[in-house]
Amino acid sequence: MVNPGNAGQSTDPTEDLDQLFDDLNGTYFAGSLPKYRVRMGPSQGGEYGWIDERAHTIWLSDPSRLRATLLHEMCHIGTPGHGRRFRTKLRRLARLGETWAQTERGYYLRKELQIGAGYWLKVWTVAHEFRGGILSGSSCRLNLDRPKSRSRSVPG
Repeated sequence: MVNPGNAGQSTDPTEDLDQLFDDLNGTYFAGSLPKYRVRMGPSQGGEYGWIDERAHTIWLSDPSRLRATLLHEMCHIGTPGHGRRFRTKLRRLARLGETWAQTERGYYLRKELQIGAGYWLKVWTVAHEFRGGILSGSSCRLNLDRPKSRSRSVPG
């Protein structure tokens, strides 16, 4: 909606958010991202933003962090989670001048390394529990996932 007294300036904040998406898409993603609507909404669990892939909508909750949160959510388009592909997008943003992205990338990298360290600690612990025990020397397959239920076959 355009307010006639403002010489063509929009009074609809969602138009401004949608325009910001288009501008950032062109600047940082070469216009390659599909069109998403951008809306303000309440925080979900303390998050500044979230993405609804099915509805092609990005929700933002903190007006003071619009640009960084919108770019963060734009990095999630086609890339769920905060893994390697997501961090690569953050690294590209940082190289293009978005300094916050490098800090955030480091946070997610440290988080992944901590998770990985926990996994390898579990492997080491299990391996040392079996060393010298009844399973040493035999071929043993270690399953580090949750135990699966075993179905018992009833002789028929």
